[in-house]
Amino acid sequence: ITTKGNGRVVFGSRIPPFQNTYSMKFDGVDDDIPILDTTQTVSWASNLSYSCWIKTTEIGVYQQYKTAFGGRSNGGSTFDLGRLVTPFLSSEIFVGGGTTPLNDGVWHHLVTTFNYTTKEVIRYVDGSPEGFSTYPGYITHFNVSIGSNGFGLYYYEGNVDECALWRSILTPLEITSIYNSGTPNDLTPLSPYGWWRMGEKATYDGTNWTLVDQGSGGNN
Repeated sequence: ITTKGNGRVVFGSRIPPFQNTYSMKFDGVDDDIPILDTTQTVSWASNLSYSCWIKTTEIGVYQQYKTAFGGRSNGGSTFDLGRLVTPFLSSEIFVGGGTTPLNDGVWHHLVTTFNYTTKEVIRYVDGSPEGFSTYPGYITHFNVSIGSNGFGLYYYEGNVDECALWRSILTPLEITSIYNSGTPNDLTPLSPYGWWRMGEKATYDGTNWTLVDQGSGGNN
């Protein structure tokens, strides 16, 4: 908006607001979308961050890796968002030791960062850090999927949206900007390696959905 000397206000071109219209719902039986697998020539000997939104009321069973977005390394370690865990005398979804119940039927934003050098894993729920651990090994290949644990097992039931992956560590400020007080934000300025918007630009052939990768990795 430019104010001219005569007091008139001239409206220039306006950038359209970021639109988030769709999510995808998984049935917990056989729905998942494979993104990366260990046969692909992607080296994960680097820092790692991944993010998604979930909405679910599912109740889990201990040791079932029901995952909204994430997967498993070739060494078997899990890097999951929305994994179902049932602690003693409770039945809630946690993120790696977090305390916020995630199966309350409302949208939650989840982020995990992995520091390749220090092996520190930090997990964020709704923009705030919640859960710290270390992973002593290395990630050389990585099974990634949406709706299962990366090997087509332990299917997740609920909605998933705006799944993104970075080969870098998101800062707390960047994570806060993604959470955006509970409203999904445009990830373009953060240059994700992979970004699957779960509906926007997706195509359906009558049997399967294809998600367009709006990151730099080109993994449709």
